[in-house]
Amino acid sequence: MDYSFLPFQDRLALVELIDNAYCNYENKSSPEISHAVLQQTIDMMQQAGIKVILTSITGDDASNKVLDQFKAKGYHTLAYGINTGNSEYNLMPADAHPNYYANRIFAAKLYEEIGDSR
Repeated sequence: MDYSFLPFQDRLALVELIDNAYCNYENKSSPEISHAVLQQTIDMMQQAGIKVILTSITGDDASNKVLDQFKAKGYHTLAYGINTGNSEYNLMPADAHPNYYANRIFAAKLYEEIGDSR
């Protein structure tokens, strides 16, 4: 996918502001765009012979919906589902990215899914 800049967008703040306003207006369709980009990416990887497993870190409703949609189309998915609201699995108190313990759980689930492929 290509994103075409508006004329003078890189030089005039007003044009950038107009583009941002338009993008915010179009934001309602961003999940569909993200889904299409993700599907194209996975398809290209599979065509190149790369095995793909689509996973979700958080297991929230939106992420599970995406996984379910891809699984229904025959793609390989894996629900990771760590509760990032639980500080035990957070990188830092103000950072909900998964920490060592969360990544160990993910690694165990991934290993269980694919086995020892060495």
